[in-house]
Amino acid sequence: MKRCSSIAAAAVALIIAVSMFANGYAAIVERVFIDGFDYEGDEQAQAAWQPMEGASPVKLSDNGVVGKALILPCDFTQPVERRYWDKVVKLDLSRCDTFSIIVNPQQPDAIRQFTIYFRSGDGWYAGWFRLTKPGWQKVTLSKADFAVEGKPTGWHAIDCIRLSVWRGERQERTFAAVDELTGIVHSIAVVRGNLTLLSGSGEWQAVQRCVDLMLRLLRMFGVDVGVLNDTDVELGALHGRAVAIFPYNPHMSDAEVERTIEFINSGGKVIIFYSIQRQLAEALGIELVRYMRQERQGQFAYVRFNVKVLTGLPDEIAQGSWNINVVKPIRNDARVVGEWYDSEGNPTGLPALVVSANGAYMAHILLPQDEAKKAMMLVALLGSFVKDVWHVAASNAFNNIGRFAGFASYDECVGWLRENAKGKLAEGDILQLIAKAETMRGDCEIALKGGEFVRALRLAIDSNDLLTKAWFHAQPSMAGEFRALWCHSAFGIPGWTWERAIEWLSRHGFNAVFPNMLWGGIAYYRSDVLPVAKDVEVAGDQIEACVAAAKKFGVQVHVWKVNWNLITATKEFVERMRALKRTQKDLNGNDVDWLCPSHPDNFKLEFESMVEVVRKYDVDGIHFDYIRYPNANCCYCEGCRERFEREMGITVGDFPKGVLSGELAEKYKQWRCNQITHLVAAVSEAARKLKPNIKISAAVFRDYPRCRETVGQDWLLWVERGYLDFVCPMNYMADMALFKETVERQLKFVSGKAPLYPGIGASAPGLTPVEVVQQIQIARGLGAKGFIIFNYDVAVAENVLPALSVGTTAER
Repeated sequence: MKRCSSIAAAAVALIIAVSMFANGYAAIVERVFIDGFDYEGDEQAQAAWQPMEGASPVKLSDNGVVGKALILPCDFTQPVERRYWDKVVKLDLSRCDTFSIIVNPQQPDAIRQFTIYFRSGDGWYAGWFRLTKPGWQKVTLSKADFAVEGKPTGWHAIDCIRLSVWRGERQERTFAAVDELTGIVHSIAVVRGNLTLLSGSGEWQAVQRCVDLMLRLLRMFGVDVGVLNDTDVELGALHGRAVAIFPYNPHMSDAEVERTIEFINSGGKVIIFYSIQRQLAEALGIELVRYMRQERQGQFAYVRFNVKVLTGLPDEIAQGSWNINVVKPIRNDARVVGEWYDSEGNPTGLPALVVSANGAYMAHILLPQDEAKKAMMLVALLGSFVKDVWHVAASNAFNNIGRFAGFASYDECVGWLRENAKGKLAEGDILQLIAKAETMRGDCEIALKGGEFVRALRLAIDSNDLLTKAWFHAQPSMAGEFRALWCHSAFGIPGWTWERAIEWLSRHGFNAVFPNMLWGGIAYYRSDVLPVAKDVEVAGDQIEACVAAAKKFGVQVHVWKVNWNLITATKEFVERMRALKRTQKDLNGNDVDWLCPSHPDNFKLEFESMVEVVRKYDVDGIHFDYIRYPNANCCYCEGCRERFEREMGITVGDFPKGVLSGELAEKYKQWRCNQITHLVAAVSEAARKLKPNIKISAAVFRDYPRCRETVGQDWLLWVERGYLDFVCPMNYMADMALFKETVERQLKFVSGKAPLYPGIGASAPGLTPVEVVQQIQIARGLGAKGFIIFNYDVAVAENVLPALSVGTTAER
């Protein structure tokens, strides 16, 4: 069939039904050919794809993968960040949950990144990816991978497509070829709660974390799914699918609820976690009784399942939920298959998971721990609704035994383990784990051939777990390095005392903790400078408690300050700062709830609060965070204008436009940097006068020098001038090649002037223990003398730290 060669302004994408599900499992139900790039010649291609900002016209090649390809010429000998081309379209892509494009970079080291943009009204959806090897390669991006820029109307109203090629390290003439841009519609969709983002709610990050976790769990066993948004569902995007999963959607609209009920009435199934509207609860055969916070720590520690009711469920999953929705079945087909148990193993009598003919409901969000069992729970739920999911999951699990940490096969994994076990104290344990894994793998293969898919999946999980344990034991350790954890909560791990939390990290080979004890407008200790959080009245001074515990176990405490940001401040404090014209304004004059760094009273507040900690407590260090502007659009308040004009000895006629371009643009960027640097320098000097051995550090953006331009964070200057004793770039990413490239570049920047301890995002983006170990070993291999992990919570404490201490951090 001839692919769509061009799409007229009023046309819609050609939709080809690949396979529709009945009771069977078809991963993909539709493909939408957006552009096949099969133009008749260069002239037609150039008419469709317009070069922007000095880019060269596109060309056609007959050497595409499936026909012709579009050539994007990239002259990077000029001082430009990117080359890009736009195509005007009129498309409704709300049903598509995933997009794919075939790309061939001529010289990958000359191209840093590639971006597919879809414009809708006043905003864009941006899908970024890296190209690390030459040759044709298919790149697939789910809607969850697309960032939102500006205020797009929605995926149903796409009016422009942009292809952007970003300059890499080599500045020369190169090109990228592209072929077949396609939209995909999966039979199983995860629905991201983007109405929460549009509402401005602070819950958006939690929504995104739930989506990321859900995708990770489903992909663990190769269950192929797509991602939709709340706003897509409002427009009927669930039509024709088999299952919709709602990981956490707290702002569902009436229209979305109506479309979802229509989906259920047409035979679709839904799996909903935590947030649920009453109409949807009724459709699932349950009644929403009430919201319930835990009455004691550990009340909702586990979910235990009735495995006789639903095939393939694990015995239990670890949760540690802090609140739940209490529900009860109201129809005969609605059955409680999971119950909440506390940390002592006692039943609470409260339903955790209810399954009915129309789907399933869990009374809280899934939390990032016990992930293999949670993935099995999801497979059990899907398998009860969609035929052949068990077969797919079991087959993929068998094929993936040993394929972790970059191993391409089971044999490669076992070979590495045997070689690296030699001479280790744990050699016997490692070889025993390999032998058990081998036996289970053989049993798994037999079960798979015999159609015992549930048993096969369990054996595959257990076999892979044994190899993973052996891999953890085989890891080398490194004595004398800095090993730290950021702890975002001033109260430590929920349900734990500071003494328990500090003892635990010390036991697992860590020697420093960075507790978040103060923000721009609140303190979790007895401050004479900042408003004190009400919780301190009951829980006590948290710096005092943390330091006392740390001294007992020989652990360093570096108190973490979130600078400028008022998100945790009381409403009264924020309103008072705004009334005093001490908060920021963006380019459009909108209020931004951050303190303006150029305001002298804000400088005084930030300075005195940090120095107060050094003066009053026996801490080992003070740690800057959010030591920057929120983004490139801040701050442009009248106070900034007045202070900039006074310092420069000029008058800006049209502010802020007058400092966004022209001769004042660079001066204003530098002036913004100076406001941030001024605080770092002043705190560093004063703290060292008080305590000469105090350590000054900062959590910084990883993308230097770009962060200097965008958020005024000139952290390399702080290192070069000696303001910092060490620096912690927040290298939160799951891409190992990108992590290595990033740390390598950062170490070259600092050139040994100060230690650089890479920040590893165990909680954000959400790494497995294997991925955390991989990044630690990458950093060590590049010469880093330590690392710091985000975030010290229950999941990291119980899952990551024990995996590290048997090998990676075994040497104290």
